[in-house]
Amino acid sequence: MIGDLNQAFVDREETEEEHRFIVFFLYDDKDQTVHVKEAQEINFSKVFQHLSLGGSIFITHRRKPQRDISSGTGVDVESAF
Repeated sequence: MIGDLNQAFVDREETEEEHRFIVFFLYDDKDQTVHVKEAQEINFSKVFQHLSLGGSIFITHRRKPQRDISSGTGVDVESAF
């Protein structure tokens, strides 16, 4: 039972590390500037500030490529389909 709890904790840590947010700050200027930030947490005060200044925001997430456990090599999930 303790092994199960330890594995669940390790799985949770790996899952938290795998997820990262990509935040695109789009500016309404003549060049249509875009700043891209990658982070584990979203700073909503910066997001709201950018929106209040007339900019736009696009938020998505990134995960590490899944691993093929049998071979120990990384597998690009998108190219596998």
